[in-house]
Amino acid sequence: MLTTIIYRSHICDNVSIKSLESMVAEANVKK
Repeated sequence: MLTTIIYRSHICDNVSIKSLESMVAEANVKK
């Protein structure tokens, strides 16, 4: 979670949103 916040501060919102979506997708797969 901390890494996502750091990326948000450095990368554009669009990129951060995509990365968050990918992380959520991976989390769902792990479940």
